[in-house]
Amino acid sequence: MCKNRRINAIEEESDSEDELYIGCIENQKKSENSWMVNLNLNGKNQKFKLDTGAQANVIPYKVLKLVKGDTKIIPSKTRLVTYSGEKMDVLGKCYINVSHKDKIERMEFAVVNFNAQCILGLSACEKLNLINRVMSVEKSAESILKENSDLFDGIGELEGYHHIELDKSINPVIHPPLIVEKADGKLRICLDPKDLNRAIKREHFILPRQEEITAKLAGAKYFSKLDASSGFWNIKLDEESSNLCAFNTPFGRFKFLRLPFGIKSASEVFHKAVCKILHGLNGVESFIDDILVWGCTKEEHDKRLKEVLERIRTANLKLRRDKCEMGISEVTYFGHRYTREGLKIDDNKVKAITEMKSPTTKKELERFLGMVTYIAKFVPNFSSNTAVLRDLLKKDVPFQWDDNHDKTFKDLKTLITNSPVLRYFNDTKPVKLSVDASQNGLGAVLLQKELPIEYASRALTTSQKNWAQIEKELYAIVFGCERFHQYVYGRTIEVETDHKPLEAIFKKPLVNAPPRIQKLMLRLQKYDINVVYKPGKLMYISDTLSRAYLNEFDNSCDKDIDAQVHLLGKTCVRIRVENG
Repeated sequence: MCKNRRINAIEEESDSEDELYIGCIENQKKSENSWMVNLNLNGKNQKFKLDTGAQANVIPYKVLKLVKGDTKIIPSKTRLVTYSGEKMDVLGKCYINVSHKDKIERMEFAVVNFNAQCILGLSACEKLNLINRVMSVEKSAESILKENSDLFDGIGELEGYHHIELDKSINPVIHPPLIVEKADGKLRICLDPKDLNRAIKREHFILPRQEEITAKLAGAKYFSKLDASSGFWNIKLDEESSNLCAFNTPFGRFKFLRLPFGIKSASEVFHKAVCKILHGLNGVESFIDDILVWGCTKEEHDKRLKEVLERIRTANLKLRRDKCEMGISEVTYFGHRYTREGLKIDDNKVKAITEMKSPTTKKELERFLGMVTYIAKFVPNFSSNTAVLRDLLKKDVPFQWDDNHDKTFKDLKTLITNSPVLRYFNDTKPVKLSVDASQNGLGAVLLQKELPIEYASRALTTSQKNWAQIEKELYAIVFGCERFHQYVYGRTIEVETDHKPLEAIFKKPLVNAPPRIQKLMLRLQKYDINVVYKPGKLMYISDTLSRAYLNEFDNSCDKDIDAQVHLLGKTCVRIRVENG
């Protein structure tokens, strides 16, 4: 390749055929109009050209060697394509911690083996607050807000009345009021209905799990979040239910005419009402009073958003304007950050964890570990970094915080800050499950096109640690399938294992396997899996997870009983066939 040749622009053909990145490289003299900035890479300064027309970051190999640190070059099928159509292979890709002022981001770079400028693409520029969007998306959002200003005025009034179902043996009581401060400093009047809640029959309407919502977001690029104003108060109570929600004050006795906060069935009741309003619409999900709208294109997003707002208007539901976000590229919802690239940890949670001081008691340590466990699925090997801390929680171990604990505590904060992005599950693409078992734990990772969807790990019980290795490896497959049930059930999946004998066992009739193996294999009968062998050195993610397991144990008694019932049925069929 001629090193003096000017390369005007490049496009990156990602491993994922639905992604396209455009950038610009110049390796001759720098233009006077070039927008340059100094960035800190792994503690070393490097000058970058900002290219808002690029959707890929590029770094030459010779520069990478100067700032490399422990950065590894990962093999990649990515190719750079000039505007003329000429294609150029890259050495691979790498991930580097990039900081500018008070912002730190872990970013992906395409590594090239020719003389070129370091390029920072559009997405990276936005993440580091080097540029701000002040264009059509914001104008469109403001326009939508003005067109629907009536939705942000007052409290809504949904059709019909709600009746609180009670246990007939419980007599109504007058409750004391409870006043709590909201996040914005305003006061909210609630009930303290402890006795009433004991008698209320819960609504059997299941709230969605975060994984169920995330699994629908493949290809999402634009997001809006809507928040119902005084959510529960949008629902009217009938006379009988209103009398149950009476309370005493120094100024007399009052009762709620709307569904109050504090009633144990309120979340299900309101979520059910919102689901009824939004039923049949595409690209929208709700969780109690929060509504998420998304689209793969701006046009698709705006169309869906207008449909949602029209449904809300028809139902006479009201929204809080100050808590609504429209037409943005990433949004915080359900405690996570939904972005164009995938799922990330909420910045507020990262900040809360990184600002926590070193624990001084077991209670404070439990609180810290509880927070990091919530984001365990983002980090493939963080459990190994908590082992030393978990030892302090043992009953027979006194709480003595030393330098080793403090180092582990700080390292864990750094690990969380640099956690990877989890890709959205795409039900049109093949699914791969990579599993492994070590002496003490199990590890599993769900993959699509070699990109992580979710990580999982768990510890083995004392008795399970004594199992033969083949049983542990098979149990790792069971654990992975059952943990990711909603993703793998009903579809053909490839399961990677580094235990060669398992590949042969799955090709033989179930009844020929030893009883203990049969019991585990029966738990897999509802899944369509193709077990393939892969050397352990090539399965670094699941191998690491199995050695960096979480201390969580499952109660598999019911599953074992179910497996034994199936085994008995299969054995009876075999005996009947053999005896004619």
